[in-house]
Amino acid sequence: MKIGVIQAGSQSAKNALIYEAVREYAPAGSEVIDLGCYEGEDFSYIEVSVLIGMLLGSGACDFIVTGCSSGQGMMLACNNMPGVLCGYVPSPRDAYLFAQINDGNAVSLPLGEDYTWAGRDNLRQTIEALFSEPFGQGYPKSEAERKLRDTAMLKRIRRLSQISMPALLRRLDRNLIEKLLTKRDVIGYILSSGDNEITALIHEMQDAYSFGSYADDEISAIRERAEKAAKGPWKAYAEGRDMECGSSFIRTQGEDIELIGASVDDLDFIAHARQDIPYLLDEIDRLRSADMI
Repeated sequence: MKIGVIQAGSQSAKNALIYEAVREYAPAGSEVIDLGCYEGEDFSYIEVSVLIGMLLGSGACDFIVTGCSSGQGMMLACNNMPGVLCGYVPSPRDAYLFAQINDGNAVSLPLGEDYTWAGRDNLRQTIEALFSEPFGQGYPKSEAERKLRDTAMLKRIRRLSQISMPALLRRLDRNLIEKLLTKRDVIGYILSSGDNEITALIHEMQDAYSFGSYADDEISAIRERAEKAAKGPWKAYAEGRDMECGSSFIRTQGEDIELIGASVDDLDFIAHARQDIPYLLDEIDRLRSADMI
């Protein structure tokens, strides 16, 4: 079983506690993957719930342990994701009953409560109870057959009432998708471990949003380099084309730049880049403001 740990960004301080508890009590042979959110990562429970839908829908994870301040919000958000059946597990008994009766693929913990030693102990006991027995055996044992039949019916109804995860992703707001793509550890894990339409869709979205918010750092760095360079316009002067003798150079509004070993085409490219790059940056800003990229 591949078990992912990912909670809302507001509860990043609890991430290590959850991860260590899951590692300790996960079934033998399980792979436990810590996906945050970590200190400084600003992802709401709603954004994390979509990532959970992608992790489970792609097959990258088989089960998710998550949470938010109340635990309720994350549970509700996850249950709006196609293919996700998430239980609210504030106590060991709740965790055990959800695993045995409801046989879902995600649980949400209340992480904003008083986390003194008692709170930490309750969390560990809850995770222990969750994984104490194989899922889906029914409870109580005397009614196990009926309980399992009802669970199977519920899952069939959910499948009929929901669209697919890829269909949902295609309908989501562009700004939300761009934000999700910035959670690079989750996206990278899905691409390396998932194998279905969701992984192909992620590649498609990355291509479509190549100038989206996840590229902001790169664009800012390009703009900073352009602003630090000598003032333009720059003009190339190539020996044999623009003058009879002397070294080829680029004229700036400051000191000339002499180049050795550059072809005439290289010289023109470098000189024009001083004008071209600011123009392209301005064009990106214009297209973004018009919501065209």
